[in-house]
Amino acid sequence: QWIEEDGYEIVFLATEDRDAYEKLHQYYGKKLRAISQERFAVSDFKDVTLISELEKEKNSPEHYQDAVEDTTVNYIYAIYTLSRCESLIGSGVNNGYNMALSLNSGKYRRVYQFLVGVR
Repeated sequence: QWIEEDGYEIVFLATEDRDAYEKLHQYYGKKLRAISQERFAVSDFKDVTLISELEKEKNSPEHYQDAVEDTTVNYIYAIYTLSRCESLIGSGVNNGYNMALSLNSGKYRRVYQFLVGVR
């Protein structure tokens, strides 16, 4: 609705969720933009609950710190980019949404946060 009403030509997505990225990429196609970063599917979390645990599994101890640094830099860059967008939709309770709001300093045209499953 916002895309049509406000004439947006691009949808910027900041996510570490590969499943969400793939669904939105199918829907928006070339309109979708995102930071190139490692993303994880729900199926990756069979024996772990945190991305940091996956990074420890995937990387040797000597490469783990580099992986964390890369993930952190990409995360901050994505949040900064979100803060420069005209509107913001967030999913769930997360620090990225709050950081983007703070960095934007109240300049968003529209803001909405989905709180699915939160009472």
